[in-house]
Amino acid sequence: MADKESNEEPVEPIDETESAASEAGVSDDGAPASADESVEEDLSEADQALLDQAATDLVAEMRTDMLRAQAELVNF
Repeated sequence: MADKESNEEPVEPIDETESAASEAGVSDDGAPASADESVEEDLSEADQALLDQAATDLVAEMRTDMLRAQAELVNF
């Protein structure tokens, strides 16, 4: 058997401080890593209630779709 040459590029080591900050959801300057977090704080209670209801409706719709697909699989 012939030796295979590796075409892979060397992998640079990960900076542990960047990794820990990104896992904690904080950027280097201490601000939230996600813009969604700051947007939620700016929403009124009515807007937040609408978002919560939309999320609940989406979960219910996805559950219905999942159950329908599961039933079709069983019938197959």
